[in-house]
Amino acid sequence: PKKIDASVIATGVHKDRACDNCHAGATNTNMDTYSFTTDPARTCTYCHTGAGNFGAPLVAEHNQNGQDVTTTASCTTCHDNNGMYLSNSGTNGTTTAITHYLKDVTNTSTTPYQHLGPINTSNCIDCHNGPNTSNPNWGNPANISTSTMRPHTETLTSECDTCHSDGVVSLDDVDFHNASVQLGAGGCIGCHSNVGTVSLGLHSNLNGTSAVEDSDCQTCHFGAASIPMIAGAGTGAANSSNTYYCQDCHTSEGTGYPKPSILSSVSHGKIDCKWCHAAGDQPTSKYHSNNLGSQQGPTGTATGANCATCHGANLQDIFRAPGITHLGDINSCGECHGSVNNHLVTALNNFVSPTLSGISITTPVTVGTPAQIQATVSDSMVMIAAAQYQVTNTSGTVIQWTNMTPLDGFNSPTETVIASIPTSNLIGPYTVSIKGMSSAYKTDPSKPYYPLNGQWSSIGSTQLIVTESKGYINGTVRNNSVNISGAAITTNTGVTAISDANGFYSLSLTNGTYQLTTVKEPEFYINSSVSVTVTAPATITRDIILNRKPTGTISGIVTVK
Repeated sequence: PKKIDASVIATGVHKDRACDNCHAGATNTNMDTYSFTTDPARTCTYCHTGAGNFGAPLVAEHNQNGQDVTTTASCTTCHDNNGMYLSNSGTNGTTTAITHYLKDVTNTSTTPYQHLGPINTSNCIDCHNGPNTSNPNWGNPANISTSTMRPHTETLTSECDTCHSDGVVSLDDVDFHNASVQLGAGGCIGCHSNVGTVSLGLHSNLNGTSAVEDSDCQTCHFGAASIPMIAGAGTGAANSSNTYYCQDCHTSEGTGYPKPSILSSVSHGKIDCKWCHAAGDQPTSKYHSNNLGSQQGPTGTATGANCATCHGANLQDIFRAPGITHLGDINSCGECHGSVNNHLVTALNNFVSPTLSGISITTPVTVGTPAQIQATVSDSMVMIAAAQYQVTNTSGTVIQWTNMTPLDGFNSPTETVIASIPTSNLIGPYTVSIKGMSSAYKTDPSKPYYPLNGQWSSIGSTQLIVTESKGYINGTVRNNSVNISGAAITTNTGVTAISDANGFYSLSLTNGTYQLTTVKEPEFYINSSVSVTVTAPATITRDIILNRKPTGTISGIVTVK
């Protein structure tokens, strides 16, 4: 018979269990003849799975009998590793160590669970994309980074909650045996449950039934059965090699499943169905939208909608269509645009650019004081969409093209636009250039009209002078208590002021220290002793004293010879 270390059993997980709980035929008197062959020991799953036995804690997942997540590895695979059972002096055979000396490696009374064994069984990543991945000692856990369902890039257990938690608890807080762990939902709808009949609209019955099912998805995503359809997965992402797009089913040249609305060609706008039908060239998820062929499209797809629905004054609406000024001619659109059919209407370029006028700017300005610029942009057929200014000097571009603001929004064919040009880093003469943009014709045919893809005007320009910030030296020139008018006060840099009738003078100067020379001849001596430091924009008061020269009397007779 095997030797049992009773003292260690008494401290292990099974310390309160009787021998016959596992060995049904064992008694105190038959140990010499007891046979495992005729009375095999009960396995872990007998007590710990299903309904359980002997009040044992249930192990719901990650075992041979898992409710949702089953494994090929047995309990012995993991629990027979060092650190998973208590050291003992007994005779240990296969499974003996874990049944007799099982260690309690998880404290389920804490949140999150406390782990006392060699691995953290609350960390999905450790086993499925970490140090224990594919390790046979721990049951060969699957590598999720190479999963055929989709390559997983998750690095935190909390990120697994989205697909693998039942929502009752976070997987961070429990271990991998907890009942909250579940398999990732299979198929398209399993993961994309937010796509339903309401949101999918007319595409919800692609397979002939009204319910949204995987076969609906696979009608368009014909490669979905073998390719994970996820964004950023390279060849695995939705693309023309595995997915039918609008034009594949709704044009005569398409190779997809033909539908009733077949178009011979499309020439409207961006030449992209979702531009109108998914409202504004949104991401591809908008293909799964009730807007498709529904309430959001233009003429032909929405009752009561017409050209003005998209081409009104709001250039920033979801369709980004150019605003037109001739809505009174809406019933005659086909005369210029080739057709009244919204799929066949063509853009018209009259080769007339918007015009620029009324350019004005506040100049000169001292450095740090914004310069206010204004101009008017006009177009005869469409609304104005933008205006910009640029600042340059002899060294190059100082301020790149910068958007200007309309006084009342971009909603008419004539807009007054303004901007406040910062001058904190400017000094000297500059050229300010201005240009305006109408909402059509397209500058780049591959892009939507809005923003900044209409037709630019020619560039207008004006001059801006930015001067240094100045401070002031103010004062009075006097002799004793008498103020002196007409005195010239000159700095060592050549700036001069003349005192007024009250003797007052004022010098406007940039930062620096100045030597003042004051002259009032012939009555007074020159004063060159005054030195003043200016720190803009402060005002310094400095009175100047002139000393009167002594006078005498000259007398005589003037005669004529």
